[in-house]
Amino acid sequence: MQIQKIAKTSLPTVGLGPTYKRLVNDFNAWLDGRPLTPEEIRDYLLGSSHKSLSTVSLQKQALKKALLVSIGPDITLAHRAQLDLIFKEIKVGRIDAKVSHSKVLTQEEIDTLIEHSTERNKLLIRFLSETGVRIAEMLSARIENCNVQQSFVFIKVIGKGRKERTIFIKKELYEQIKETFNGIVYLFESGSHKRLDAANVWYSIKQASRAIGRHVHPHMMRHSFATNTLLHKGKSLKAISNYLG
Repeated sequence: MQIQKIAKTSLPTVGLGPTYKRLVNDFNAWLDGRPLTPEEIRDYLLGSSHKSLSTVSLQKQALKKALLVSIGPDITLAHRAQLDLIFKEIKVGRIDAKVSHSKVLTQEEIDTLIEHSTERNKLLIRFLSETGVRIAEMLSARIENCNVQQSFVFIKVIGKGRKERTIFIKKELYEQIKETFNGIVYLFESGSHKRLDAANVWYSIKQASRAIGRHVHPHMMRHSFATNTLLHKGKSLKAISNYLG
């Protein structure tokens, strides 16, 4: 099977999620009319030394998905096997053990997790990644402790040692949570108005993590928040410590 016979000079983006669509568009712009071959895909994936291996792996998944979309639902098992072989032969390296067990997710990886989650789980992931709270703090957040102020909502949470602190989220996210979970006491409640179980949240995030090829647990959102949001904005370690409790 020749890739050129599937897509002449670019890959389609119809039916792809926002992150995959952006990655495929970036590739198409780079391709710029050159023939679509395994060699060109390999050169693109390996041609930028500043990209992390997790980003390259995500790009690889996006390009493969776009090729599958271009073939359509009538793809034969033989063609699927050939396509799998093409991408298997494009070696993008192995993530070092220290990196693969890293506690930090890139924003791109978080966006992909959200894309591959249910509507309820999307809100859980967003809350964790946009606040850096512990999972117990999120699930024990009470509606009565939410204070709406213009575009943001400030929420009092109880952390370790029963210490109280205030976090904040965008009003838009708060309203989506209220509408979706319909909580009476807690922000996040089940259909029977019981506080969500932490084990179920862990499992849901673990299922979504297949989309990025990494084992993800809720506490990684906390580390990622500190790195991607606070440190990149030049906040001091003391400010980070105080906010995260």
